[in-house]
Amino acid sequence: MRYIMDDAANVIIVAVILLLGLFALATAIIHTTYTPEWRRSSEAEHMEEVFEDFEDLKRGIDIVASASADRVVTLSQDIRMGGGGIPVISPEKSGGMLKTDPLLPSIYIATDSYTRTIAFEHLGSIAFTSDNRFALDRTYIYENGAVIVSEINRTMMRLPPSITFKRFNNGTKAVTLRIINMSLDNESVASSGIEEISFTYRSSTTRFSDAVTDVSITVTSDHTPAWEEFMLDGVRRAGFNESEYDVSSSESVRLDIHGDVDLTIVEVKVDGRIEPVIETGD
Repeated sequence: MRYIMDDAANVIIVAVILLLGLFALATAIIHTTYTPEWRRSSEAEHMEEVFEDFEDLKRGIDIVASASADRVVTLSQDIRMGGGGIPVISPEKSGGMLKTDPLLPSIYIATDSYTRTIAFEHLGSIAFTSDNRFALDRTYIYENGAVIVSEINRTMMRLPPSITFKRFNNGTKAVTLRIINMSLDNESVASSGIEEISFTYRSSTTRFSDAVTDVSITVTSDHTPAWEEFMLDGVRRAGFNESEYDVSSSESVRLDIHGDVDLTIVEVKVDGRIEPVIETGD
């Protein structure tokens, strides 16, 4: 009887060892084969979440600028810094860097054969750069009312600024620019949690509104390809003839519009900063 019980115990031990081995093998296969793809997909979803945060940021400033000309208004926007974790299997999150730049971009608008120039320098920008483990890293930038995405060597404008182009049947063209002038400090924070950007709307002022002849708009930015594409697309969609405009770019992008132009320029001033988020335990 004792030998039979010993044999049964040995069988159980062997079975347990085999099960543990199969579990370890399955876990290894999951981590090497499936987890990277799951993480890549989850991190890509997080990149879209960050875009949604920047979209909300832009929308909030646009709404306040349109509706609160005479009031000081404060608003805030959360930025989801980290993501991509998979419960149990791979719970650690990716992270990112949120940074404010008080300098670029700058916009220069000249009219009437450069006899009149209006300069908007150091408009400021806000950027989030991801630190992904598996998905391609991206940078989202908010500057002068536009949301730009940069990935590897490619830069594109996901959401356009409040700059519009129109062409009337008599050949007159209309250009309206809303300049978002942000007063920022040089701040940065890296985390995998949630960070907050706080804005205080100060004023909205019409800086210029008149009929002019010839307009030149120059944008100095670290993301000139996105601005060049936006300007070209804008005048083409408005129905400008090819003889009515020129676009050139190097370190900056310049749009020249020839002929009569109804030009309106509105400057929106806001203060912005990264606010520390205090996380409390349960």
